[in-house]
Amino acid sequence: MDIIELALLRFTDFAKFEDLATELMVKEGFTSIHKIGGIGDDGIDAEQVQHYQDDVNNVVFQFSLQDNVSSKITATIKKLKDNHVEFSELIIVTNQQVNNKQDLRKKARTNHQVTLLVFDLSDLKIHLGANESIFNRYFPNIDTQLASLKKNADIFTEESANILEKSMLKCSLIFSFSESGREKNVQKHLLYKTILAILASYDEGKNETELVDFFLEKFSKVVSPKDIKDALVYLENERWLHRDGGKYKATNKVIRRMSESIADIELRTDSLIKGIISSIEKQCAPEKITREKEIIISNNIKQVFNSYFRLYGADCCGNFGAVEAEEVMQADIIKIATKGLNENLSEWIVYFLGQLFSRPNEEQCETLSLWAKCYMGAQLMRLDPVLSEFQMDNLKGKTFVLDTDFVLYSITDACKQSRAYKQIINVLVRSGCNVIIPDEIVREVAIHAASAEGNYKYFKSAFSTIDEEIVEEEMNNIFVKDYYLKVMRKMINGLSFSSYIDNYYDENDKERFMLEVINNRLKGVKIGGDFSTHNIISESMKYDFIESINEELKKTPKAKHRTDEDNYELSRVDADLYLYVLEQNNDVPSDKQGNLLWGNYYLLTNSTRSARCAKKFNIYKNIVTNPTLIYGLIDEIGIFGNSKKNDVLDLFANPFLAHVVNENWKDMKAFADRGVYMKGREVPRLRRDFKGILHSRLTEIEKLEDQNAEMPEKSMVSYVAFAKEIENRGYKLVPSVQKQVDAFREKQDKIEEMEAQLDAINSALDTKNKRQKRFFENAGKRAVSKIRKLRKR
Repeated sequence: MDIIELALLRFTDFAKFEDLATELMVKEGFTSIHKIGGIGDDGIDAEQVQHYQDDVNNVVFQFSLQDNVSSKITATIKKLKDNHVEFSELIIVTNQQVNNKQDLRKKARTNHQVTLLVFDLSDLKIHLGANESIFNRYFPNIDTQLASLKKNADIFTEESANILEKSMLKCSLIFSFSESGREKNVQKHLLYKTILAILASYDEGKNETELVDFFLEKFSKVVSPKDIKDALVYLENERWLHRDGGKYKATNKVIRRMSESIADIELRTDSLIKGIISSIEKQCAPEKITREKEIIISNNIKQVFNSYFRLYGADCCGNFGAVEAEEVMQADIIKIATKGLNENLSEWIVYFLGQLFSRPNEEQCETLSLWAKCYMGAQLMRLDPVLSEFQMDNLKGKTFVLDTDFVLYSITDACKQSRAYKQIINVLVRSGCNVIIPDEIVREVAIHAASAEGNYKYFKSAFSTIDEEIVEEEMNNIFVKDYYLKVMRKMINGLSFSSYIDNYYDENDKERFMLEVINNRLKGVKIGGDFSTHNIISESMKYDFIESINEELKKTPKAKHRTDEDNYELSRVDADLYLYVLEQNNDVPSDKQGNLLWGNYYLLTNSTRSARCAKKFNIYKNIVTNPTLIYGLIDEIGIFGNSKKNDVLDLFANPFLAHVVNENWKDMKAFADRGVYMKGREVPRLRRDFKGILHSRLTEIEKLEDQNAEMPEKSMVSYVAFAKEIENRGYKLVPSVQKQVDAFREKQDKIEEMEAQLDAINSALDTKNKRQKRFFENAGKRAVSKIRKLRKR
C-alpha cells in the first residue's frame, strides 16, 4: 500500500472529503458540478444539471467514507426516491476499494432502474498521484506520520555487505513467497495474534486507525485498514476481544495470559543483559559503572542482538548457537557494542558478548533462541523494511516489453483496463524496471487509430442504446470504445469524434505523431527498437508459427470484426514480439524441462496465445507475464514507508512478537526446517535460487484463465440483440459478423422448434396408456439428445 492509499483510507473529515471529491470530479470531466449546501439529507451531496434543447440531464453525487459501499448505494437510492428527486445518473464517490463495480451497476439498473457510476479508491489514487499540489493541499501533514522512519542511523557498512546479502537471500527463500495455502494461513494468523497481543498491552485499547499508526511507528510497515479490520472481526468472533466506546480491547483472560508471558520474556532479557554487565563490572573493579554507563551498555547489547539477528537470524531459527563467535564479532558488530564507551569497557563488552555467542548457558540459549524466533516471525509477517527493499532491488533492471493492446489501453482513459494498466506501468517504472514499446507496436497503435473513424461511423447510430457491458465485449476499436464511455459518463461534453481522435491521429504523420502521444501519456517508458529481425528459428518455422497463432486468433470474438489480412498482421506482430523477447533471454540457462532459470526480458500481455503456440514448435520458454502476476508479486513483497536501506528492526521494542511466535512455534516449524536445509549455502547459490523464485512468480501464466476463449452464449444473446438494433436503424453488419449472427439465430430457431415438439410430446404423455407412454418417453429422450448435440455445435 502506498502513502496516497493510506491517506485516503484514513480520511475521517467528511466535509474535507466532500471538497476533495468535488474537485476530483471536475478532473473526471464533470465541470459543472456544484456542492449542495445545508444539512439536509436527501441523498445529494453535489449535482450537475445540464440543459439541452429538449432535455435536462441531472447527475447527482453522493460522497461516502462508509465501509459498506453496497449498503450506501441502496440507502442513497431510497432517499432520492423518497424525496422525489429526479435524476439521470447517480455517482458514488468513495474512499473504499470496490471490486464489484459491474455487479453494483447491474443491481442498480435491474432492481431500481438507476444508472450508477462508482469512483473508488483506485480512481482517486490516480488523480492524486498525477496532481501533487492537490494531494499536498488536502494532506499537508502526512509526512509527520512517517517522521519516525527517518530517525535511525545506518547500522551496516560495506564490511558487512556480503553477510547481509546472504541473510536477506536466506530470509527471502525461507519466509517470503509462501507457496501453500497452509503457509499463507500461518502468516495471517500470526498477524492476527500480534494485533491481539498489541491490544492486550494497552489497557485503553486501540481503534483501527491507531493500530495502523502502531504498525507504521513500530515496524515502518503500512498495513491495510482492511487487513486490520479482518483481524478484528476474526478475534471478536473468537471472543478474544470486545469493543468498548469505539475501541477494541482484549478480554481480561487474554490480557492476563499475554501480560504474564511478555513480562517473563522481558524479565529473562533483562536478566541476560544484567548478567553481562555484572561480569564486565567484576573485571573493571577500579572503574565504577555508573547508571549512565549501564544504560549505554544495555542499549548497545540490544543493538548487537538486533544486528546479530539481522545478519544471522536465518541460520539459527530455533537452533541458537549455529554461528561461531569469531564470525559474529566482526567489525560492524564491534562498532555497535562499543559505541559511547572507553577502551577498557569496550574490550570487556566485546569479550563477554563473544563468550555469550560461542558458549551460552542453557538459560541464555533459551532467551536468545526466543528472540531468534521473534526475528523469524517478523520476517514471516513481512514487517522488515530492509527485506522488502532488498527484494525490490532484485526486481530492478528487468525489462518488460508491452504488446499492442496493453499500449492502447494505457494511452486511453475510460476503458476498464485503462487505469489498471497505467498503474502497472507506474509501479514497474518506480521499481527501476525498464518498460519498452518497440517501434512496430507504435506502428500498430497508429494503424488502430487510423481505422477508428470508420469504426465510429459503424457504431455511431447505436451509441444511445448500447449497454456498457456489450461495448466492453463487442466494440472492437479501443479509441471508439474510450470515446463512447467518456460520452456516456459525461466526461466530455460536445466534443465530436473527429476532434477526439485528432488527439491521437495525424493523417500526414501517423507514426511520429503517435510516438509523441505515447511519450506524453506514459512517462518513464522507453520507446523504439526494431524487433522484426531474429535468427533463433528458420524462416519456414517462423511462417508456421505465425500461421498457428493466426488460427488461434481467428477463434476469438474480436477476430470476427477484422479482415483476414488484419488478423494475419496481428499474428505476425505477436510472433515477432515473442521471438524478440525469447532472443533477449538467449543467454539465460534452462532447466531439464527447458524452462528458463530466471529472466532478463518479459513480454507483458493479457494473451497466452503466442506462448501456447510456441509449445507446438518446441520454442516455448517461460517469458510471458501478466498484470495480475505483477500485482501479486508486489503484494507479496510488501510496501513500506520511507525506510532507510540499513534500518534494523528493533525486536526488543516489540516483546509481544516474541510471545506470539513462541506460542505458535509448532505452526512455524516448517519455516525453521527450511533454514536448516539452507545452512552452509553461499551467496552465488542463494542468488540463483532467489532469482528463480522471482522469475517463477512473474511467469506462472498457466495458472491464469485463458482470456481468448470463445464468446459465451449469454454474451452472444446480448450481441444478437445489439445487432438487431443496428439493423432496425438501417445499417448492415459486416459479412463475417452477419454470418455469425445468422448461424446463431438459425440454431436458436431450431432449438425453439424442437423444444415445442418436446412440449407436445410431454403433453401427450398425460393422456396415453402405459405402452404409448413408454414410446413417447423414448421419443422425448431422442429429442433432448438432439437438442444437446445442436447446442454443442
